[in-house]
Amino acid sequence: MLNITVIGMRSGVRTRTSAFPPREQLLKIDLTDYVPHRKEVNPSIIRETEMKTTFRIALIPAVYVLLLCAGLAGGVHAELTRYEYEQNITYAEYDDGAKLQLDLYRPENREHDPLPAIVFIHGGGWRRGSRDGYRDDCREFARRGYVAVTISYRLVPETFPKAIYDCKAAVRWLRANSEKWGIDPDRIGATGSSAGGHLSALLATSGGCEEIEGSANPDFDSSIQCAAPYCPVMDMRPASFAPLVTNFMGGGLTDALKENYELASPVFHLDKDDPPMLVIHGTVDMTVPVALTRSFVSRAEEIGANVRYIEAVGGEHSLNQANMSPSRAFIDEEVVKFFQEHLNPPEFFSPRPVEEAGSGNEPGAESDF
Repeated sequence: MLNITVIGMRSGVRTRTSAFPPREQLLKIDLTDYVPHRKEVNPSIIRETEMKTTFRIALIPAVYVLLLCAGLAGGVHAELTRYEYEQNITYAEYDDGAKLQLDLYRPENREHDPLPAIVFIHGGGWRRGSRDGYRDDCREFARRGYVAVTISYRLVPETFPKAIYDCKAAVRWLRANSEKWGIDPDRIGATGSSAGGHLSALLATSGGCEEIEGSANPDFDSSIQCAAPYCPVMDMRPASFAPLVTNFMGGGLTDALKENYELASPVFHLDKDDPPMLVIHGTVDMTVPVALTRSFVSRAEEIGANVRYIEAVGGEHSLNQANMSPSRAFIDEEVVKFFQEHLNPPEFFSPRPVEEAGSGNEPGAESDF
């Protein structure tokens, strides 16, 4: 089912458009004059604060959390629950000695098991960043009835496809350990921003592609049921001039690497049977060109894929601009609703005021992107 939405705000009136590039421009975007933004900002940077006073999270703004607790935000969970967590869980080990870990958060109230799961994938240009940046998001989604994991994956100088090997290994780990952690193996989603957006989109579109499956936890399926990528790179080929891309790919777009560039591009895998996606991008993103996402959405429209698109007018790569429309609060609310629609978490948990929510005092950390 096709579900594509481009939302903008002009003079206080919300408008909907569908001005996508024509078919002949698909995968032929000219980015010759595109200059990457020099100052990189991580949209998921979290400043850890006392949990008993305030929450600052990337996907669910504090104001919206308060509305949820007051039961004023219709269509999403009106009550919160305490969460529990376990850090530094190894989900994949490789022959070269690489060991990948994740942190797992889940509701303390276990009567609703099995629960849906969401994989959070950090950004950082595939070369840096930390899973710590998504801790607050994982806490909040755990309070809303999800098992939430934030994962580490292999970074540059390791090259493609190792990062997607790791993301798929994490999904398979969730299924392999679903009974232990109370996870429904048929309800798994993913999200991330920038490089993490690219990898979450690739997870959604490349299910069953043997060339990029990897070897960890091989007895389980790596497909997911939905994804919400923020500011993703949907096609690596037009961006092959950028150092971030060539370092990740192990070189430029040569004949020797042509197949890898295709395999690394979500648009190359896009199919009408792919799971639902909610894609978000800003119109003035100077790190990842919005034209790449527009072409992806145009292709989805052509083939009837279930892709919804929110384009933030005035939004940069961080998607935190005060004059951006729709606002970040609106976008994040839509992401909450998207996961609720497609992963169907329990409706209610034991009510608990925001200032008392949470069960841990784990140390805070910041992403370096």
